[in-house]
Amino acid sequence: MQRHAILIPRSREHHRSLRLARDLQRAELDAAYGQRQIRAAADDLRRHFSEEEKTFAVWVTELPDSHTVLSLLDRMHREHRSLIAIIDVLCADAPDFEPGAGSLSRRLAYHTFGQLLAEHIAFEERSLFPALQDCCLMAVSEMPAGVRPGVRPGVRPGVRPGVRHS
Repeated sequence: MQRHAILIPRSREHHRSLRLARDLQRAELDAAYGQRQIRAAADDLRRHFSEEEKTFAVWVTELPDSHTVLSLLDRMHREHRSLIAIIDVLCADAPDFEPGAGSLSRRLAYHTFGQLLAEHIAFEERSLFPALQDCCLMAVSEMPAGVRPGVRPGVRPGVRPGVRHS
């Protein structure tokens, strides 16, 4: 399936994150190098997760609670929270990781994070994005005049009807 134009920037960001994930999964990775990579990417990953969550929430405001894309978005949210928690630990100078710069436990943690990040990206690209495209996005050529590109007609920013938000 060809990616909708509004999702292409997200896919490009995913490509950069996949490079990070593959780099962290290398068996010979030096732990200090891994920490530098994570610290350099942490803010971009947090921003990317936040932007996805805000953008996609607007697109699904009028979907019924039973729509399958909502369960995919719930999974995305859970994975984002987990990845951020791991980023926070890996960016910290945690004493349990300090036996040495080449610490096996730290290298294993970077490898595992890389694997989880790659799996998350694969989920979004293979499952979430196609589902969002099918239910929420339309081709620019199909849009009536005055409709914002990438958003279903009638969808307005805000909370989904009938859902309580704190």
